[in-house]
Amino acid sequence: MNKIQIIVIGIAGLLILIVVLVLFGAVAGPSNTQNQPAKLVVWGFDDPSLWRDIIEKYGEIRSKVEIKYQQKNRATFENE
Repeated sequence: MNKIQIIVIGIAGLLILIVVLVLFGAVAGPSNTQNQPAKLVVWGFDDPSLWRDIIEKYGEIRSKVEIKYQQKNRATFENE
């Protein structure tokens, strides 16, 4: 093989690798989900008042993301 063939094969291999990574989600591909609303539920053992300020500040940055904190009981959360 000559030098040009090696370069062409290398570029083709790189493009195939990128396509495979995008298909499997390892590399961010084109996305139009940035402006869509989302809802998140955060579970934890802390008092909800500890998370209130953090959730409000995040809401100022990402206004279309709704976050709810759900306090769980350490003794019973695995059965819920």
